[in-house]
Amino acid sequence: MAILNLDGSIAAEHSAAAGKNRFVHLMPVLSFLLESAQIDLQEIQCLGVALGPGSFTGLRVGLALTKGLAHALDIPLVGVPSLMAVAAQAAPTDLPVMPLLDSRRDEFFTALFKAEKNGGIVRLAPDRAVKADDLPACLKTPVLLIGNDFHRQAPLAEKNPKGWAVPALPHEWGIRASGAGRLALERFLAGDTDDPRALGPLYLRPPDIRPPADSVRAGSDLHAAVSEGH
Repeated sequence: MAILNLDGSIAAEHSAAAGKNRFVHLMPVLSFLLESAQIDLQEIQCLGVALGPGSFTGLRVGLALTKGLAHALDIPLVGVPSLMAVAAQAAPTDLPVMPLLDSRRDEFFTALFKAEKNGGIVRLAPDRAVKADDLPACLKTPVLLIGNDFHRQAPLAEKNPKGWAVPALPHEWGIRASGAGRLALERFLAGDTDDPRALGPLYLRPPDIRPPADSVRAGSDLHAAVSEGH
């Protein structure tokens, strides 16, 4: 979560590794950032939110929070594709930028962008989910690789064929709220905002929702008991 000034500078930012029950800290973190930046909530002029792809729960919680705040404060809302936000963190380069987000299925959410010298970011290919071993085959030219896990993802550049990717500098990796905020701010200043009612998460596949094993066993036992009762 981050607060940006209208000139694009960062007033306050908080980053935390994903973990259990992390969502319960969202409002305390917001209060902390407002206090740190010495800004009143009523002074916020626009809200930005990452749309995904990513964690199903995280995307829903983030959208619900920002939509609620935007409605309560009567201010605009801007949605930012998560892969575009990660790509925008890379320094200007002549190489196409390939952002990676771990999808937890031995594959990655990815896309292709061009990072311009003026700080702009231009999409070259749509978001998609790709197996790690298939990444080089998706490309016709070498790319700059950047993602949300340097230690796990940067070594992918060593896969065959050699030279298919060059990792971005380590400090550019990660998912930063200020990165998505910068893109949202640019759109807001250009008068380009979203209709909160139409704004939804960017999913690349249906959720993998399964009941806990104990629940499945309990349900099977109950079904067997009912059948035997009949």
